[in-house]
Amino acid sequence: MNITTGQTQTVSTDNDFMINFTSGEWVMLGNPFDFSIPLENVLINDSTSLASDPNFYTYDGVNGWVSANKLDPWKGYVYKSLTANQLYIKPSKSSGGLKITDTEIVLLENEWLVDINARNGLGVDKLNTVGVLTTASDEYDDMDTFEPPMLPGGISLRIDNRDWAQHGDIYTTDIRTVKEDGEFWDMEVAAEDDKHNVYLNFEKIDDIPADFDVYIIDVTLGVAQDLRWNPVYRYAVSSPESVHEIRFIAGTKEFVNANNAGVELYPDRFSISQNFPNPFNPQTSILITLQDMATVDLIIYNVLGEEVIRIADNTLYPTGYHNFTWRGVNHNGKRVASGVYFYSTRIRDISGKTILNKTNKMIMVK
Repeated sequence: MNITTGQTQTVSTDNDFMINFTSGEWVMLGNPFDFSIPLENVLINDSTSLASDPNFYTYDGVNGWVSANKLDPWKGYVYKSLTANQLYIKPSKSSGGLKITDTEIVLLENEWLVDINARNGLGVDKLNTVGVLTTASDEYDDMDTFEPPMLPGGISLRIDNRDWAQHGDIYTTDIRTVKEDGEFWDMEVAAEDDKHNVYLNFEKIDDIPADFDVYIIDVTLGVAQDLRWNPVYRYAVSSPESVHEIRFIAGTKEFVNANNAGVELYPDRFSISQNFPNPFNPQTSILITLQDMATVDLIIYNVLGEEVIRIADNTLYPTGYHNFTWRGVNHNGKRVASGVYFYSTRIRDISGKTILNKTNKMIMVK
């Protein structure tokens, strides 16, 4: 077996190792030494250390991109700085640089932070945070962090701040100042595994003021979900190239209604929509609209009238829009054959009276 290493060089452990890069762009780097280097010994423009810099990441096969606190041999890292264009790795024990320290955030009244985890098959993105603090700015400040590059086959949830007057870009963390009536964030989700659903998990919703409504608005599908009822939102990936647009919003009912991205959040009817996409492969979504709290039965049948799977079985749901996904599997989780299928939906009020009963046809292709 022949191994070609390309051009190599010997690095002295007595001298700093310098890396040049372009400000405002991601740089990929590794540790030039065969021992670990703490980030307090990694300086930008020879003055400030990267200790606790939120824009320095390494990749974890289980958790995706994660913040790094040191340079280990044989591992890869990415970094982005708006101002610096040089990075110095000091092999000595003490750098003497200005160290950025971690500070624990103690939330004051009306302050809140929500963490958003995205998952699609084996791809994960756990870095995302939005919220409001009295010390934050509405546009860029040192509380905001950039979205790292998306890896092949992965998933990326990114906050779209390309319209900012300064440092317009996509972000993984965006903290803004406290508002009396509410705030919203527009985001994009890119997911390349169209054989699995995307799951968005919103954590610490209970920290948001109790008089605020909290929704995720799926702008692409034209639906919304009340996150106080269910903090996990799921949708089917239409294609590996698609980018899904969503909005996270928290505020008074008036604020939420006024900033609903054209999606009705407080429906005045009961309805069952045609599945989308149709025809489909490998999965499809079915939207059910509820004017009031109601129970839902959603059952898939084949052309012989045989039950394939029950997606909802006399399940109680609150007022709102509810997106159900069928992945083309039966009760046992096995893939079914391509062809024509039917989904039968019945909506009943809390007394058991049938409000709507409808059957729709859909086509699964291979």
